[in-house]
Amino acid sequence: MDNAREHRRQAKRRLRARILAVRDGLPEAARAAASRRICAAVAALDVWRDAETVMLYAAFGSEVNVDALVAWAWRANKKVLLPRVEKAERRIRPYRVDGWDVLVPGTYGIREPDPARCAPWTGPIDAVIVPGVAFDGRGGRMGYGAGYYDRFLTGPADGAVRVAVAFSCQVVDALPLEPHDAPMHWLVTEDGAFRLPASTFAVQSRAGAIG
Repeated sequence: MDNAREHRRQAKRRLRARILAVRDGLPEAARAAASRRICAAVAALDVWRDAETVMLYAAFGSEVNVDALVAWAWRANKKVLLPRVEKAERRIRPYRVDGWDVLVPGTYGIREPDPARCAPWTGPIDAVIVPGVAFDGRGGRMGYGAGYYDRFLTGPADGAVRVAVAFSCQVVDALPLEPHDAPMHWLVTEDGAFRLPASTFAVQSRAGAIG
């Protein structure tokens, strides 16, 4: 491995640990309030409203909680997908879900679709709500290090609009990116929605009511 690549990986590990510590330290009430604003801001985006098939995620730990957005998508009669981690294959597979009752604890303790109660989705995906550890204004995303979303977004979900969601404390000036890192198209925080890449974070959509 060349020195430059190893340096980027070390920098990513240090930054990942620092951002996660800050995010984990946010008060629960503050995370809940910010998550509600983020969900409302995503729901106001045209790229979300126009999407027929959307993939979200079931929040784990201190991640942005998008359960309200999942419920809104169901009410809007969208096809809602949630990921299931297939660790042996090093991939995530989307399943169509129509209610919370089909989720079970899966890999890493994350709520995942029960394959005995819902079917995998093999059709096109219009928009993906993407979690992560850190993001920047160039569209950069840093995940947890396993590369699941990078492979999914450039494979089965290639062509979908990528909407990253994060708390403002997760946004940095510039990430140490690598060629395999899939860029984001939008970044939504509690401060608003930003079209990427952005030289400055000019707000494109303010949070409003979901529904």
